[in-house]
Amino acid sequence: MRIWLLKDGEPIPGVEPGTRPWRVAMLGMALADAGHEVLWWSSTLNYLTRKFWFDRPTMHTIQPGFDVNLLHGPGYANTKSLARLIHQRSIARQFREQASLRPLPDLLFVCLPTLELVEQAVQLGRQHAIPVIVDVRDLWPDHYLTMVPGPLRPLLRVALHSEFRRANVGLAMATGITAISNTFLEWGLARAGRARGPDDGVFPMGFSAAHALAPHERPDTGDAVMPVVYAGTLGSNILHFDTVIEAARRLAAAQRTDVEFVFMGTGGQESRIRALADGLPNVRFTGWIMHTEVQRLLGHGAVGLACYRNGTTSHGLMPNKVFEYMSAGVPLLSSLRGDMETFLAAERIGLTYESADCDELLAHIQWFVEHPAERRAMGLRARQIFLERFDASQVFPAMVRHLEGVVERARRPQGVQ
Repeated sequence: MRIWLLKDGEPIPGVEPGTRPWRVAMLGMALADAGHEVLWWSSTLNYLTRKFWFDRPTMHTIQPGFDVNLLHGPGYANTKSLARLIHQRSIARQFREQASLRPLPDLLFVCLPTLELVEQAVQLGRQHAIPVIVDVRDLWPDHYLTMVPGPLRPLLRVALHSEFRRANVGLAMATGITAISNTFLEWGLARAGRARGPDDGVFPMGFSAAHALAPHERPDTGDAVMPVVYAGTLGSNILHFDTVIEAARRLAAAQRTDVEFVFMGTGGQESRIRALADGLPNVRFTGWIMHTEVQRLLGHGAVGLACYRNGTTSHGLMPNKVFEYMSAGVPLLSSLRGDMETFLAAERIGLTYESADCDELLAHIQWFVEHPAERRAMGLRARQIFLERFDASQVFPAMVRHLEGVVERARRPQGVQ
């Protein structure tokens, strides 16, 4: 089969040294390994640094059977800006123009966000009878509502009526919907106005064990200092670092030296977070580092931090960093509600705190400090669950089989089951 993947904003394997493949890259690799011809449509802009990998449109081969067509848009410096919208529309327009010049695919797989690419994919699919799968990665445009205080959200929802309508239409026109969690799939189906069918499915973000260190390979941090480690971008406005910095401030004021907060990554919030933590001896920023170094810092005895605001777009979110923490064999300290809170409690691999409750966060940190054996047991249990259910070797072959089924059903004569 010939399959097109549409997703802007992910690292491109082989282009950025030291990066690991994310969801679309791993899916593309699995599809190519299964013998399919894969073309990924993305852009030359590095979403994490806002810098361009190339200064012109570029074709790049990831592996035999898997190429990426990097379109060149105007770029943007701030994710909350008109420039980002202009960039997204430019990439979608270029996709529309170039798609007609290539042999058409048997399947279109497009990620939400962005709405612009979803629109182009479903229109192309409808025009040429090509099945389209929309992969819900974020609740878009609900995400915009997190940018304003609660009392203003109803007004913003009215102002964004056309954006919500575009999302509804795009999801309704799709052949099927996949998502990273049950909550996200239910959201997509509700917007599409239909019940779940055979072309819909839940596939977690996944992470490759090939990029993780086994327990015996990781350094033991010992019990003298317990690192609370955040690994990921420091940019999204659904992240909430203020409570974490306040916890660090209180521990520093109490002259506690047994807990250290480590922030790995870069992004739009970095300068603000650094300013909040200025002068705190128990907070360390690494900046952007290679994934091998991330794994080293997620050492034996550490705790993985997932600090998100409570809200409609974070409820049900199961982000990639959670699986990276699990792959490293560390327990989780999370403010995510919904699917993630239920998952951590059921599997006994982490603790959940209220995102704005510093006292609860400190209580959980204290529990981890006072129970090192249980902390390590949680981490080992998390790694075992990861290997059994969330490793890329499990997630993406299943996703490939699902997409093959979508195409097979689309090719059947009408009325044939």
